[in-house]
Amino acid sequence: MRRAGFTLWALTFLLTYASDTMEAQTPNDLYCAVTLEGQNRNRTVAGAVNVECGFDTEPHTAPFGNWGVNSFYGRKKDTDQFRGWKHEDGPSTKRHWNSCTTRDPTFAAPNCDFYNANECTTQSRSEVVTHGTVTYRSANQCPQHLSPDNPRPSGCANKTGTTAAVTNNNMEIFELDSVDPTGGRIVNDDDPVENLYFPSTRVTFTECTYAGCAEKSSAWERMTGSSSASADVRAEMRTKAKAHVVGVCDMEWDWD
Repeated sequence: MRRAGFTLWALTFLLTYASDTMEAQTPNDLYCAVTLEGQNRNRTVAGAVNVECGFDTEPHTAPFGNWGVNSFYGRKKDTDQFRGWKHEDGPSTKRHWNSCTTRDPTFAAPNCDFYNANECTTQSRSEVVTHGTVTYRSANQCPQHLSPDNPRPSGCANKTGTTAAVTNNNMEIFELDSVDPTGGRIVNDDDPVENLYFPSTRVTFTECTYAGCAEKSSAWERMTGSSSASADVRAEMRTKAKAHVVGVCDMEWDWD
């Protein structure tokens, strides 16, 4: 899998990785948290995808399966990271794809039970979904010693004009399954479908305040390529970014 890169220009502090639900580490800890979301839309599936056909070597229920995504923004999970069109189980937003398109003629096109677009020959789902979220934080802005010359913390105000750029975006797509081969131990049996590659995405913050920066989005990007010559999986992706201040400095630090 090609790894994505993350770059920030015009930074005045160091960013380090943290979880997407962060809290201040100590009572005297204040920082600006930058959250990036990877989103996709206009998903289509055609060509040969044969990862859920129900054969003896595949302990799955053919042909529909839920698809997850590994990317810079997070790891695959059984939700709606690459939402399909067919509801099989779970919440109404969880939609599956026909994942056995050519190996078993029962599920081949044209067939309106297994395809929902182009006269029942391809699969399609258009709405925007999030396939991952990652958060970075600045260094602690609280002064480390008492002094009347200590500057007032800026929170997120100094993020104005900062650009977040994610390079070499990719979406590594898996058909997801959990199996129990030992009678008590559930293990993942996820099958790779295809790896989609996208251009860099950029988001620039404007008019940030101490409390944070309003959410901004990059342009939607089309794929630049994929890893498979037989599967024809397509999508568009973008990056959303926002920032908010987390934590407080001790009450001793009074800059009023």
